[in-house]
Amino acid sequence: MNSTFLIAFLIADIIIVSLILTRVFGQVSEARARELVQRGALLLDVRTPEEFRSGHLRGAVNVPYQEVGQRIVSLAPDKSSPVLVYCLSGGRSGIAKSNLRRLGYAEAHNLGSLKRARKIVEG
Repeated sequence: MNSTFLIAFLIADIIIVSLILTRVFGQVSEARARELVQRGALLLDVRTPEEFRSGHLRGAVNVPYQEVGQRIVSLAPDKSSPVLVYCLSGGRSGIAKSNLRRLGYAEAHNLGSLKRARKIVEG
C-alpha cells in the first residue's frame, strides 16, 4: 500500500473521530451558558463526592456521572428545564450530557471543566 494513501487515510480517520467527539462531548458556548444560568439552570457537578468537597460552583448539585441517569428525575422532573453539567476536565460531563439527552433532556449542556465553568458562572 502506498504510504501517501495510508497517511491520508489516517488523517481522514482522525478528523472523523474528532468531529464525532465534538458532537458528543461538545461544550456549550459561554454566551449560551450565561443565558441558561440566568434562567435558573441546574448546575450539575458530576465529579466524585471527594472532588466536589475540594471545591465546586456555588449552588451546584453533586451527582457522580455514573449516577446521573438514576437521580436526574428527582433533581429536574421537567425534561425541558436547562441543565449545565461540568466536571474536572469536560470528559465526564460530556458523557453525562449525552446520557441526559438520551433520557429526553433536550436542554442538557456540557459546561466543560470546573475552571471553564467558574469563569462563565462566577465571572
